[in-house]
Amino acid sequence: MTGRIYYFTATGNSIYIARQIADRLGRAELISIPAAIGQTGADTPIDASASVIGLVFPVYGWGMPRIVAEFVETLRLSRKQYVFAVATCGGTAATTLPQLQKQLRQKGTNLDAGFTVREGSVASANDPAIIRLVRGLNWKKPGTGQERLEEIVETVKARRKHRPESSALPSDLLGGLFHRGFPRMAKNSDQNLMIGEQCSLCGICVRVCPRGNITIEESRLVRHHNCEMCGACYQWCPKKAINLQKGEIHYYRHPEVKLKDILLR
Repeated sequence: MTGRIYYFTATGNSIYIARQIADRLGRAELISIPAAIGQTGADTPIDASASVIGLVFPVYGWGMPRIVAEFVETLRLSRKQYVFAVATCGGTAATTLPQLQKQLRQKGTNLDAGFTVREGSVASANDPAIIRLVRGLNWKKPGTGQERLEEIVETVKARRKHRPESSALPSDLLGGLFHRGFPRMAKNSDQNLMIGEQCSLCGICVRVCPRGNITIEESRLVRHHNCEMCGACYQWCPKKAINLQKGEIHYYRHPEVKLKDILLR
């Protein structure tokens, strides 16, 4: 099968699932979404010419990450192509995949199959009330990537239709409402980051940031307020020098994914 899978990952969950799917499909090319954007430019159309196109990405704020939505907008697709998506989440994806389906339909194509999988939840009792509420309203818990892998692969191989999945209706409604303001909130969330004295200016945070939002200038880290709120900078910092001014960091990285898999530049 000639296929191309575009992925976005910060903690490694999505690249791990994307690899598993690509290996079982055979002849499927894996491409990082931030790398693809960096090679062509954010506003340059990307010609996705493979017969099967996959999108694998995490759920942010019960919706699509801003960088994924922007990337999809640049994709040139046709109705002849089979398009599938896998959204990784801690347990509640809400209307993430229906959002993607709506965006693709506006571009004149369709999401043929959409799956949600549960991976690497960092849920905590200290999470904000809105997070605990939406999570509590969802009784439709998705299976893990490993549990659903064969189902996903067989569906894609056969090019079968699979209605884009969502969560239980109450969490869909509340999560979808919250997500409307999430991209704007995420963009400026780097104002909540603080750099500790243990920072050695190794540059790893610069190299893993999907938006190039962090630079080193005059021997200090500079943030440019175009954040994805993905957490890659602090998850992969070897000194744990990047912390939050408000809130608690939940450290998590997929055990099968290494730093070299995340580096973008």
